[in-house]
Amino acid sequence: MMKKKIALINALRAFQKMLRSMGMKEVFFLLILLVACRGEDMMVSPSNFIKYEGITYPLPEPYFVIATQNPSHQIGTFPLPESQLDRFLMRIELGYPDAKSERQLLIGQNRRQLIETLPAQLLPEDLEKLQAAIKKVHASDALLDYCQAIISFTRTSPEYHCGLSPRAGLGLLTAAKAWAFIDRRDAAIPEDIQAVLAAVAGHRLRSGHTDSEAIVAPILAKVPVL
Repeated sequence: MMKKKIALINALRAFQKMLRSMGMKEVFFLLILLVACRGEDMMVSPSNFIKYEGITYPLPEPYFVIATQNPSHQIGTFPLPESQLDRFLMRIELGYPDAKSERQLLIGQNRRQLIETLPAQLLPEDLEKLQAAIKKVHASDALLDYCQAIISFTRTSPEYHCGLSPRAGLGLLTAAKAWAFIDRRDAAIPEDIQAVLAAVAGHRLRSGHTDSEAIVAPILAKVPVL
């Protein structure tokens, strides 16, 4: 038991050191690492195997799936079915780089080559320990009521063509717990749900908007915090 506690403490120290150098977009990427990495992701079986050209390959633990989404108005781009979109935990909108970052792209080394030089910030086993710690973050009955109220609103509101699925509800709650964990708290609060709502629900809900923040704005405005 003592060895497990020491291993978790070491993982937390590495985690906190990494957090100090991160901006908001990097924190969202970290959030995906902390909550995803399971076999229900797209193209992956629940038994943690993937098939390609008839050959089955085992996946490492942990793992996660990333896909790029082109703007829907571009030629040759077609929307994915809702059932496939629902398998992605989050959609993160990066936008264009700022002037300083773009200058570094223009004059710097090829970014694909730089990947090979990046030092590891966390070991896979450290990440798994952090994921296990997130499961222990407390969610009160009041928080669960708020989460369910959001889900119910999306299913009954004329703002949306279809509501959030049970999978989306699980993703929203788990992402909120991870957000609380990143903020070094052992209990999630409504503000954690609100912080991750656009990223978790924006790609799952169809409305008159395409921007995730605008899509979830009616939820934040009309669903009271219980």
